[in-house]
Amino acid sequence: MVQDNTIVDDAGGASRELLNATRRAIRKAEKGSGGTVIRLKWCPGHAGIPGNEAADEEATLVALGRIHPPHLIPPFLSDYHPATNPSKRKQLVKSVNRRLADVHWASTTAGIKHASRFPGLSPRLFLAHSRELNRSQATLLYRVMTGHVQLRQHLHRLQLADSPRCEHCSREYETVSHFLLRCPQYAAERHEHLTVHGPDFLCLSFLFHAPDALRPLFDFIKATGHFPDLVR
Repeated sequence: MVQDNTIVDDAGGASRELLNATRRAIRKAEKGSGGTVIRLKWCPGHAGIPGNEAADEEATLVALGRIHPPHLIPPFLSDYHPATNPSKRKQLVKSVNRRLADVHWASTTAGIKHASRFPGLSPRLFLAHSRELNRSQATLLYRVMTGHVQLRQHLHRLQLADSPRCEHCSREYETVSHFLLRCPQYAAERHEHLTVHGPDFLCLSFLFHAPDALRPLFDFIKATGHFPDLVR
């Protein structure tokens, strides 16, 4: 019979979390062992201690997703879940709320419309994308992205224009995509500020979400004379 056992552990945080349950298990083991001494000892690192190196390898495997068979887990740890600190709990709550918000947004009319126009692009990215913009630029970008801007299709919907068609070419409704990408009235400005940079600059998803596209986009809008109250 082994008279003296020492369990060496280098994870101070884990030792404190498991301390109460481990002490109870040690006391129970000592009572039924006929006098065997069991110690739990902290060490500054696992390197050079074969048992701890093996334990470290096992911990790494668990962190990667390995699940031990239930019969290998001590009964007193079968229902154990490490406590989370306040910072971790806050992160978890924030993550869950974000997922719920994303699911709710995707099911709304606005979310479905946004997904059809900009597949794979989350509106949450707008905050990061517009962080370096001034207020008028951020407002202009948001209005152009959502279509709530002084173009005839939107104005007609608000009963502020007699027709949604472009007054310059009458080919199409004056939508954001028509104004930015197709209206012949602004062909020269479009070539100077957008087309010369490459084909990506004639794609709305790129124009609205690529940081390198913002300055050319604003320069184009300014050159057309549209939205003077927002273009600085």
